[in-house]
Order: sequence, then C-alpha cells, then structure tokens
Amino acid sequence: AWHASRTVAVCVLTAACLFELLCLAPVPQRRHGSVPAATAAATRRTPGLSSQFDFSESDGWLDAVRDLQAPVLATVRRDDGPVPPDLYLRYVHFDLAGANRWATGKFVRHRQPTAGRWHLLPGRHAGATYTVERAPLADGRLLLPVGAFAVEGIDGLVGHSDLGLLEERVPSADDVTYRVHVLPAPDRLPTVDLTAMHLLSLPEALLADAAIARLAERYVREGGATSPFARALAIAAGLRRDYRYERRDPTGPGPDVLHNFLFHARAGYCMHFASALAVMLRLQRIPCRIGAGLYGGRPGDIEGERLYGEADAHAWVEVPCVGRGYVVIDATPEAARAEPYVPMPDVPEVEPPASSASTGEAPGVPPWVLALAFLSALVLRPFAHGKVRERPQPHALPRTHPACAALERILARLSAAGVVRARSETLPALAARAARALPCDAGSLRAAFAAYEEVRFGGAPFDAERARRMADGLAGLADRRRVGADG
Repeated sequence: AWHASRTVAVCVLTAACLFELLCLAPVPQRRHGSVPAATAAATRRTPGLSSQFDFSESDGWLDAVRDLQAPVLATVRRDDGPVPPDLYLRYVHFDLAGANRWATGKFVRHRQPTAGRWHLLPGRHAGATYTVERAPLADGRLLLPVGAFAVEGIDGLVGHSDLGLLEERVPSADDVTYRVHVLPAPDRLPTVDLTAMHLLSLPEALLADAAIARLAERYVREGGATSPFARALAIAAGLRRDYRYERRDPTGPGPDVLHNFLFHARAGYCMHFASALAVMLRLQRIPCRIGAGLYGGRPGDIEGERLYGEADAHAWVEVPCVGRGYVVIDATPEAARAEPYVPMPDVPEVEPPASSASTGEAPGVPPWVLALAFLSALVLRPFAHGKVRERPQPHALPRTHPACAALERILARLSAAGVVRARSETLPALAARAARALPCDAGSLRAAFAAYEEVRFGGAPFDAERARRMADGLAGLADRRRVGADG
C-alpha cells in the first residue's frame, strides 16, 4: 500500500509540475489559431475571397486571399482594345463602418429579372464591353468592373442592382464567362448622390472624434475644394501625399488601428488607406463605402487580355453618383496599388517534443525534486503570467537615440517659448496647442512629431528623411519666433 500511494503521489506531483511549466513557457503566436483545422483546410481547397474586412493581423481581408491558391481568378478581354491596367474588379463592398473593422450590411437579394441579362443601372447607356472569364468561386459571386451598367450571357443570378453585386444562385464548378458593359470615365466631376443616407453612418466614437474631423477639414482647405466630389478627391490626395504604403500593421498608443495609422505609424496598406478615407468622407457628410476585389493584373498570353489573381487583391472607396452607380476614389499611393501582394510571414509553429512513455513501476526522478519544482512554479507563476498575458508594447527608444535627442531639442524650444508639454499629452495635441499659442510653422511641427512617432511606435528607421523633417520642425520654431520678435 505504501509503494502504491508513493507512486500515485509522484504521478500527481509530476502532472502538476508539467502543467505549471507549460503555463510558464511562452507560446508562439498563431495567425489562425482560432480557426478550426477542418475549416482552414476547406478554405484552402475552395477558391473564394473573404467577405470579412478586419484590420487584425490574423483575420485581415488581404491575408485571407492568400489561401486561394489560384494564380488566375479572372481573365478579362475588351471588344475595342486592350484592357486598361487600372481596371477595378469589385467582388464585395463594406458599408458598416468601424475603427478596427468594416462589415457588409444585410440586403434583400432578388432573382434575375430577365433571362441572360441584368441591368444594373436604369436607362440607356453606351460604353466599353468586356468579356470576363471567372474561375469557380465558392459563393459564385461575379467579378464586375466598377461602373458596370449591364451584364449579359449568364443565367441563374441573384443580386441587388443598386449595390452592383451579383452572384450565381447555384455556384458553378466550372469557369463562368459573361459580358459586362461599362460606362466610360466621366469627362467632368460627377454629382454625388447625397440621398444615400445609409452610407453616412459612423459609430458614436468616430462621429465625436475631433482629431479626424480636423484632419479632413485641413485637406479640404488645402485643396480649395467646394463640391462634395472635389472635397473627396482633396482628402484622398492628402492621404496619398502624407502617408506611406507599407505591408505592416500600424502600431502605436492609439485606441484602435485607424488612429494608429493616422496619427502615429502614418504607414499601412490599402485597407488602412481606404478605411481612413471612408471615415473622413462620412465626417464630411459625403456618402461612401469600401469596395474590395482585384486591381492591376498582368498581360495574358493573348494580345489585349489581362489576367487577375489573388496577388491583385486591393481595397478602395466608392462614392454613389447620380446616374453612374458608384465611382472609385483611391487613396492608396499609385505606385503601390499594383504592387504584388506578399502576405506577412507566419510565426513558425513549434512542434512539441515527442514524449517518451515511461516504463517501470515508479519514475526515476526523486520525489523531493518534483516537489521543489512544483513549489518554485507556484511562487513564480503570478509574475510569469502577468508578463506572458500583457499585450506587447511598442519598443522603447533609449534617450541617446538621435530621434529622442531631436525631440528633446524641439520640446526645449517650445518650453522656452512658453508651451510646456503637459503630462500624458500626445505630440499631435501639443502641436495643435503650439499652433494656437505661437506664430510657428504648424505644418513642419506636425511633420517633425510624426517623424518621431514613426520611429517610436511604427518601428521605422531614423533615416535622413525623418531627420530632415525633425530639423525643419526645429528651424520653423526658430524662424517664426524671430519673425515675431522682429515684428
């Protein structure tokens, strides 16, 4: 009995120690850890674009596209010439806004009203005709050029004309070929349909966000725009000018991804540009939504045709215009729109070592060793758990870092002028307060603070360009203070 109880006690202590040690050990981050293995395998086997527009690293719309394993999703030909390289093929739209994710609202699907043809816009129109050969997709959605007003050559569709979305009622297992008639590019600024009230809603937190509203107003003022469409173009131009395209997630101290993109990292990819533009347009009372699909493509084997695959995934903003359906406004820098999509590398999963089955009546480790390990794990557990569970913070910069030294010089000059940084005051808020209190160059000061935050929170290098921006911010303070004193 003593031998049996001793064996049971040793086994219990061993199990408890292993449990505690596993809790202490760091676990590698898995990008799709919340997705069941069967679901992930089915996603890889079935081509189809994701309808989720989430900014998180593990559930992003662009990251889901890499599971398609379909280098060609559509082959497009044009009746009267080559397919332009700037053709937008819409797959889905997102109209429910958020700072971290967008979603598609529910709508009533209608069956095809006329056999072999579907009119997306009322009235008679003239334009180019494209032939689209689309690969089989799990949900049967059609890839339609933005500006399409009619689709023909395919039966058994469901969709909603006002939304510009069509799909097969029974998804085909073979390639699907259809013809699309597309409106020509407008020769003047179109008229925005301001009655599309469902494309103006925002969460309360974004409606009350003064910082984003001020940024939108500044871009409109700098562009001298008055009409709604001109204001939308001015905001998009400002984003293309002031923000960089980088295939990484914006990080920083902001409350969400949108604020980290706009006010801290100042770099992101097409999802972030599209979301920022859409939110600012809605704050300007300009209805809009986010469109997602394919853009760019590459020339095919036959002259004039163009091939689109998962590498061409892209997101943009669409504005409803009178008589034209939706018109694209793209805030992503032009050079990056057709950049081949390269997914972020996964963190490699570490396979646990194979456990060897123990033989014999009792373990070979003395019980006192296991008891000591168990007690040590209990003592260390609160400290280790707190460290493992806390969210990773942006890397800290040493005070000797050149960016920190440049920031200290700017803060010292502001302090000498009577603008002292308050405790917990953000740099954008300090720049706004300095612009109101001093005759300083507000633009160069904002750019200088943005350069520091790109290094501090975005992990960007402190290169010659960022050093120049911070030096210009310091020089702007000196010049304006001298001008004010002379006057």
